[in-house]
Amino acid sequence: MRLKKIMCVGFALLLAAGISVSAAPANGLPYDSYIYNNDNEPLLTPAPYTVEKTLNGTDFGTSGFSGLSDVFYDGIDRLYWCDTGNNRVLVTDTEYNLLRIISEFGAGDSLSSPTGCYADESLIYIADSANSRIVVFRRNDYAAEKVLGRPDIPQLGSDYTYTPIRITADRAGRIYVVAKGVNKGLIRLAPDGSFTSFFGAPNVEYNVLQLIWRKIATKEQRKRMEQYVPTEYNALEIDKKGFIYAVSLTSSTTPAARLNSAGEDVLAELTHIGDSDYRKSLGQSGGAGFADIALGTDGSFTLLNTTDGKIYAYNSDGELLYAFGNIGSQKGLFYNATAIERVGERLLVTDGTKGTVTLYTQTEFGRTVRAAMQAYNDGDYDSSYAAWQEVRRYCSHYTPAITGMAKISIARGDTDSAMHELKKIHARTLYSKAFEKSRNKFIRTAIVPFAFGIAVISVIFLILKKKMRKNRLCMKIRESDIYRKQRYATYTLFHPFDGYWDIKHEGRGDLKNAFIILIAFIISYAVRAQFSGYAVTGTVSENVNVPYSLLLILLPIAFWVIANWCFTALMDGKGTMKDIMTATGYALKPYVLMSVPLFLLSHILTEEEAMIYTLLDVICLIWVLALMFFGMMTVHDYSLGKSVLTTVLTLLGMCIILFILLLLSSLIQEIYNYFYGIYKELIFRTY
Repeated sequence: MRLKKIMCVGFALLLAAGISVSAAPANGLPYDSYIYNNDNEPLLTPAPYTVEKTLNGTDFGTSGFSGLSDVFYDGIDRLYWCDTGNNRVLVTDTEYNLLRIISEFGAGDSLSSPTGCYADESLIYIADSANSRIVVFRRNDYAAEKVLGRPDIPQLGSDYTYTPIRITADRAGRIYVVAKGVNKGLIRLAPDGSFTSFFGAPNVEYNVLQLIWRKIATKEQRKRMEQYVPTEYNALEIDKKGFIYAVSLTSSTTPAARLNSAGEDVLAELTHIGDSDYRKSLGQSGGAGFADIALGTDGSFTLLNTTDGKIYAYNSDGELLYAFGNIGSQKGLFYNATAIERVGERLLVTDGTKGTVTLYTQTEFGRTVRAAMQAYNDGDYDSSYAAWQEVRRYCSHYTPAITGMAKISIARGDTDSAMHELKKIHARTLYSKAFEKSRNKFIRTAIVPFAFGIAVISVIFLILKKKMRKNRLCMKIRESDIYRKQRYATYTLFHPFDGYWDIKHEGRGDLKNAFIILIAFIISYAVRAQFSGYAVTGTVSENVNVPYSLLLILLPIAFWVIANWCFTALMDGKGTMKDIMTATGYALKPYVLMSVPLFLLSHILTEEEAMIYTLLDVICLIWVLALMFFGMMTVHDYSLGKSVLTTVLTLLGMCIILFILLLLSSLIQEIYNYFYGIYKELIFRTY
């Protein structure tokens, strides 16, 4: 554990300082491999891939590459390489032997800056970008089947320059195009090249001011605003089930999408969007947006970030599997990574600037991870579980292995062990699913005996209640001053004006009982903070600093009392500090009373049902604040307007008190450092 923390801190310092982690690789490669845990901390892992070799044009038996922009594997036996600067597409086998150069065709026609390609069992589709068209070739003889020029797209206007950059097609022959400057989604074409619709338009991201402006803007102004929508797709892939994966280089929130036949994004939210979340925690930008995507047969997908030269792999649930790579001149690093493709155990990445193809091959660690996911997708849970166990022997803190084993345990019905492991790694969503399954199982099997037990307890309670009425000790408790005043505190919850008036003027409440409520508040807050259900709160008890949390609650209460007394004393307030403290203490009673049902609810509800808990918690908070306001209004005998004014001034006073305390703390620290410096100097000169 200590070693893991040291590695995490070291990696964090390197990344924060902008230093290439390749300077001191931990695995003998020019880069480190890592993941992020659920607390957004980077953790080093064994390398999933190692650099096999790099290839250039001469290795393909032709001239050097110029601006490699795309590579596509047809899943059969051929690879297609878009050598954009040389106006050609190279066709090779899976061992990179050149089979064909597609460049000229027909009667003197030729490709110009091809940037994307796709092939199935019979046809080859090439995005002939500079010629604003798509050229379709036959796979068997490489003859041109058809040329699809600029489609008629009314939404883009007649002056739009059609520039297809990436392309794919489904089994029905429909063509999906990523075109430069189009932010309305993919362009979907019929097999004859005619426009049918936009597909999978990404969600437009607006801030509050933009939304307000759109409400008041004219039609012409709203039309002009469309050009400022930043999100557009950059690359795409289609899987065997017909889902289309698309990635965006510019979007920071939805850089990847998995589109169904209706164009809806059904991809689970990525646990980490590249390094962006981690960079944000360091106050940095970047690490979001992807240039290309490669799909695996095990349901995983791999994303390529051109900006930082890194590769990020995710499983089908959007969980980060590993990340590696960097910018640099060494083998395995990139200047301008442009495309990525998976071929069996190999990963191919093109560099448009270097004019090279980097071949990565899976390590034993990477193979085991892949085998675990493949077995899980095939329904072979035993093999998958064994593979994940093997992965954990390679890397004990590897989060995907822990979640993978937990999913299998849940499927087997062993929710207790799954919940235990998931709670340790803070995987709240999956923990909630395990908890829901455990809860439903309990309801099905124990609902009858549980209901019977409740009935028995209720009968016993009623019997004891009757007997307690005649019990002398109980009668003394009911007649005691504390009991009567605490009962009246409950009455005050629903009748604040009468209640607070009687507390002050009729002696039906006092400071002692206010402190009793405050102590009960402290206890209930500590219990809830420490022991509430993880599925609802997302808080692990071991990570809760109860004294610190209580300090953050009690200090504002103290500031409120002091600031309110200061200002109300100047504004003819009739309440003393004792009255203010009493009213404030009584206002905490709703929290005390609602803590028990809220605590129980936290152990019943799941993450998806947590809205009920949150709503009740907010109601409780509003109730407390309202009682504090009405209490001050009654105690000081203020009008509504004057109460609002003094409340605002009190809040301002709280800020002033906090500022003074911080200033005083800083001053004390400076004084301490001064005298400590003198002490160190004296010690140095003496010895």
